Amino acid sequence: MILVSGMDGQICEVCVEKAQEIIEQELRKAGVQPEKNEQASGNSSRYSGPIHLIPPRDIKTFLDQYVIGQDDAKKVLAVAVYNHYKRLQQFGKAADAKQRGN
Repeated sequence: MILVSGMDGQICEVCVEKAQEIIEQELRKAGVQPEKNEQASGNSSRYSGPIHLIPPRDIKTFLDQYVIGQDDAKKVLAVAVYNHYKRLQQFGKAADAKQRGN
């Protein structure tokens, strides 16, 4: 079993996969379709549409509905997901500004 380690907790590979499935389901419900993952060809998976930031507290509350216990891991995961999408949002803004400058 592979464990993904955070600052104060760990989560197993199965839980990471389940979390990815939940995220994809929620994106589909929101009308945002993920592109096919093309990591084999070196391309990374990208989602189209605007990024809506959800606060870590709300992410943890959502995880509480599906995961029993593991509060520290859920907190770490919630903050990591929030920061990841915050970075993507900043990257998107920088890319848009660069395209406008050309």
